[in-house]
Amino acid sequence: MLAGEGALTNVVKHIVVGAMSADAVLHAPVFAAEAKLVITSGDRSDMILAAIETGARAVVLTNNILPPALIVAKAAEHNVPLLLVHPDTFATAKQIDDMDPLLTAQDTARADFLADLVRTNVNLDNIL
Repeated sequence: MLAGEGALTNVVKHIVVGAMSADAVLHAPVFAAEAKLVITSGDRSDMILAAIETGARAVVLTNNILPPALIVAKAAEHNVPLLLVHPDTFATAKQIDDMDPLLTAQDTARADFLADLVRTNVNLDNIL
């Protein structure tokens, strides 16, 4: 954890792998999406800054490469979590993709959606 500790509970809805140039990614529709997590190598200062400036919820820095102190300070200023990990970008993206999201008490929209699914598709009288 390099910066943005106060924003670790941010909800992420989109995952972007920053493997292209920052100019190219800025034109990609998913990069404009709200609530995104960006995964990129720690030596991609252009990608990290683009993620911070476009309101990324967090940035996962791969290959155990620390970005310059100026970038860490910028992330702290914008309260964007910077997470440093050892694996490469592909392995990190794969691990995140394989995760099952947890339902939390603060996630009322998803809890309501799941409750509606149960009401619609489960015969609760038979269970009770």
